Amino acid sequence: MRFANPEWLQLLWLIPVLLVLSWLTARAKARRLSKGLGERLAPFLARNASPGRKRLRMVLRLIGLTFAILGLARPQMGKGQSEIKVRGVEMMVMLDVSTSMLAEDIKPSRLQFAKAELARLFDMLSGDKVGLVGFAGSALLLSPLTNDITSLKMFLDSLSPYSIESQGTDFARALQEAHDAFERGGVEDDEQVRTTRVILVLSDGEDQEKGALELAKKFSGEGVKIFTMAFGTERGGMIPIRDERGYLRSYKKDRSGKEVISQVKGGFLKDLARAGGGAFHFASFGGNEARAIKEDIDRLQKAEFASSMSTQYEEKFQLFLMLALMFLALDLVLGERAPGERVWRGRFESGLSALVLMLVFGGMAPEARAGGIDEFRGIRENNRAVGDLKSDKPVEALDGFSKALGDLPDDPTVHYNLGTSFQANKDAAKAASEYDVALTLNPAPELAFKINFNRALAYAELKKYDEALSAFQAALKLKPDSKEVKKNIELLLQSGDGDGQSDNQQPKPNDKPDDKSKDQKQNQPQPNQQQQQPQTGPTPKPTPRPFKSEQLSQQDVGRILEELKRQEDQIREKMQREGGKDAPRDKDW
Repeated sequence: MRFANPEWLQLLWLIPVLLVLSWLTARAKARRLSKGLGERLAPFLARNASPGRKRLRMVLRLIGLTFAILGLARPQMGKGQSEIKVRGVEMMVMLDVSTSMLAEDIKPSRLQFAKAELARLFDMLSGDKVGLVGFAGSALLLSPLTNDITSLKMFLDSLSPYSIESQGTDFARALQEAHDAFERGGVEDDEQVRTTRVILVLSDGEDQEKGALELAKKFSGEGVKIFTMAFGTERGGMIPIRDERGYLRSYKKDRSGKEVISQVKGGFLKDLARAGGGAFHFASFGGNEARAIKEDIDRLQKAEFASSMSTQYEEKFQLFLMLALMFLALDLVLGERAPGERVWRGRFESGLSALVLMLVFGGMAPEARAGGIDEFRGIRENNRAVGDLKSDKPVEALDGFSKALGDLPDDPTVHYNLGTSFQANKDAAKAASEYDVALTLNPAPELAFKINFNRALAYAELKKYDEALSAFQAALKLKPDSKEVKKNIELLLQSGDGDGQSDNQQPKPNDKPDDKSKDQKQNQPQPNQQQQQPQTGPTPKPTPRPFKSEQLSQQDVGRILEELKRQEDQIREKMQREGGKDAPRDKDW
């Protein structure tokens, strides 16, 4: 036998600890009982409790807990061998992170929407090797070909326009970077293995450079398929410029000072997919383009990357959990009372005589009989009035509660119900009076909360806002986490009446707070700051290093993310420092 989750076995240390604690608790309880009642009286009063049954219940409880822990550890027996083959394609994903992808013609932005679709696609992949390239005016390989989808998502989240120093959009450079990544990290073809390679491009299609279509035709001749997905609308949208806190500062402008309207260029992306022998998709909100891309990839020929033998074990945790439930159920059923002699005849006779006396009121004093009848009649009238109030019959309910109050004058529930009926009949003064009386009769905390809440509403209707605020505060003491009471207190204070400012307006605790002040804060103009104009230019392309690892270690992921963060900070500082200078490109978005 083996355990799939052996870490749960450490909880077995709880069994002896619980056993010792239960023994110490029983001894302390016996000492307190003997000290409080005396050594002669304590055994007499505790004679119905069975110590043996108590110990048996504790044993059953510990056995059930033991079996439950063993079940959580997943015991397994037997084993079988099965071959697992990993088949798929090699795919490099090119994500456009130019500033035009920040346009918000699709929400929240083109870039965020593209990241969400890409994350959905990653979740659907199985067995495929995927790499990630971010590009704008230049291209950056973030992840080589790997099966580690979790690391890919981390790299995807870190991508932003600040990850690429040179802005604009250069598809040719990005395609070449993706093709080079195949050569450095892909599987070499031989007579037995023929690998299908795919490049997936996610962009708005605004290409400022030439040569992408020719390069796509060249790669297609080498067997590389190119698929494209467009993000944006034909209407287009302006490119927002935000500060580090996310506040909108301005919109992107061209050299003439006009605000740039970025439009999706679906025609170019369609031509790129046609030249690459793939398919074109237009992303839309609520669409299913990620699944469509997955279906396109599944239709391609897949290569067998690796095969391994897997050992399968038979699970046995069900048996242990069943035994745990059985022992815990026995613990619940078994009582602690000791069996004793029962005088059935005498108990039957005394019970029968008491029942007869109760039925004919022969064994009760006249005062007790009258009190019992009055109380029963008051409860019946109260329940009938509650039904009338729920049936929207406030007048009949008021009459019923008044009759019930005659029989139950000291019942806080009846006073509360009577106050509610007065409130339903638009008589707030009498309602408040009944609520005040109900509070003097020591109601239960739950009922006291309701009384204080309705009492506050009644005083609010009477324009006695100080009393209303005090009642709300009393209710809040009983239920500190009540959102409804806090909301009504806030509304009462916002009306200007709760703090003694004006008595001309009546608060409406059931209304929603006015959002006028919030809108005024949002409409206030932000302080004018210097607009960022990122300076772009040709960047020397680094010599790629070979990367043959299929699995990225945690050290690799951390190192790459730290380097991306450092480069992003440098690019951001450079853009802020040189934001006033003209960029050498005609278009840097």
